[in-house]
Amino acid sequence: MKDEIETGEIKINDNKKVCGLFLAPCFLLIVFVIAAASLKQTLHTINETPFEAKSFKTAAQSTKGNIDGIYRDMLDFVSPFPVNRGTYIELHGLLARLMGQRTMNQITKLNNGHLTWTPSNSRTDPSVSAFAASAVTRFKDFCEGRNIPFLYIQAPFHLCGQDRQLPAEMASFTNEEMDAFAVQLREAGVEVMDLHRLLHEDGMDHYRAFFKTDHHWTPETGFWAAGKILRGLTERGILQEPDPALVDMANYHIEVFSGIFMGSHAWRTGAAFGGVDDISLIYPKFETALRLSGNGVDRRGSFKEVMFGMDRMKRGFQQNPYAVYPVHGDGILHFNNPAAKNKKTILFASDSFGLVCTPFVSLSVEHVFWYYSDSYHWDTVIDAVTALNPDGVVILLNLAGARGTPLQNLAKTMDQYAE
Repeated sequence: MKDEIETGEIKINDNKKVCGLFLAPCFLLIVFVIAAASLKQTLHTINETPFEAKSFKTAAQSTKGNIDGIYRDMLDFVSPFPVNRGTYIELHGLLARLMGQRTMNQITKLNNGHLTWTPSNSRTDPSVSAFAASAVTRFKDFCEGRNIPFLYIQAPFHLCGQDRQLPAEMASFTNEEMDAFAVQLREAGVEVMDLHRLLHEDGMDHYRAFFKTDHHWTPETGFWAAGKILRGLTERGILQEPDPALVDMANYHIEVFSGIFMGSHAWRTGAAFGGVDDISLIYPKFETALRLSGNGVDRRGSFKEVMFGMDRMKRGFQQNPYAVYPVHGDGILHFNNPAAKNKKTILFASDSFGLVCTPFVSLSVEHVFWYYSDSYHWDTVIDAVTALNPDGVVILLNLAGARGTPLQNLAKTMDQYAE
């Protein structure tokens, strides 16, 4: 199967190959010019700095800024040319690695080699989190006003709160802000499942739970999260206890595709700087008969036949094998599993963390309606609450991104429904 996967490389005609052969040496020449100019600037920085403050670290930081700035200008310049833009990013990443650079193009390499967005070294304005908490609370009230239980699930952040692995001069406060956000929600009467706490309580290795080159958790962690969600819904009286066999990884095939996934962080640095990841397809060893419908999709068959879009399993720059798990447009997908023990209906709304989690929830519940969209049109979810009258509503979000567009859009939607 691996041999059948497309490489995702850009095919170019002979003229374009000639153009590429011409541009590549030109790029290397430019790199040397940049290095020379940066060295000159470094020496100037050292010369103009008071003696007691002179340090090669200060000068190196100045050099790094020069290289990054010129590099961004160069990308804009070469973008019209018929050569893979990723080639230039790879060359820059290689140069950054050879120079021992830890930060590139707003991405920082952690001590353990993982990539993450470069933190701002400052705390988020508390009013932003308060606004987001208010939006979730109003949605909870909307559901409970219709006698529908609501559960908010907080996905973990890539950086471990107990072991951030950041360079000494950097600081991140996201984990503390996640803790505070959960407290805000609980004080407002919202039921919260905090997966970033449960991950540590279960003794899991935080960084092994995530991809090295991407901010998402791995499919294996998504499977673990599905079991936690099912048990959480059981504890709240929404579902019956799931069949232990359905939440036991021993009953699933794990098909590993090695070195195929360049995560979104690595898109900004190249594989030479950040490496690549393996990614797994996880599917039952036992028989399944499912239906996936909605957004122009209507598939019936086994879990493997229904859930995976193998056309997305491509290797290369700006390919996304993570999306091999079901994601189809801007709307609601319906997972129907007639054999499920729980003859219930759950409405599940999530960010992209739900891609590798929701499919496994559907093995234990007859009807799972799942909403995922980058645009977060929450009116679709609210209309579904009214139309479906589900047995429970779940929102799964990662707070690092959720305080922005997702929950701001939810607040706007709740304002519209209150009018």
